[in-house]
Formats: sequence, C-alpha cells, structure tokens
Amino acid sequence: MDNREKDIQELCKAILSKSLTESDYCSGGAYCPFCYKDNNWDIQDITKAEHEQQCPVLIAKDLSTNLK
Repeated sequence: MDNREKDIQELCKAILSKSLTESDYCSGGAYCPFCYKDNNWDIQDITKAEHEQQCPVLIAKDLSTNLK
C-alpha cells in the first residue's frame, strides 16, 4: 500500500471511529456531524446513524474496504 492509500485509510478510520458528542445531540435524538441528518433515537456509533447520500461517513465506509 502506498503512502497516499495509507493516508486515505487513516482518514477513513478517523471518520468511522468518531463518537457522537453532546454537541451532536438535539432534543429529539442525535444528528450526524458531517451531513447533519437527524436521527430520532439516541445513538453513539456514527456508523449506525442515518446519513444523507453523499455523507463523508458513507464515503469513508466505501473507501475503507481494506481496513482491518
């Protein structure tokens, strides 16, 4: 894996491991801090939240196929 691919995988890993913080919660639940899609239930795992179609979380999931 070249350095560029390593950087992409590190970026993906960072996005996918982000925990939702207090600032990501609103009165009805949580929202994604990248695409701001509302989620009507309490969530801590960003990968389980709902996202807009071009959200960086979904892109990171797609690009991270080589992550272990």
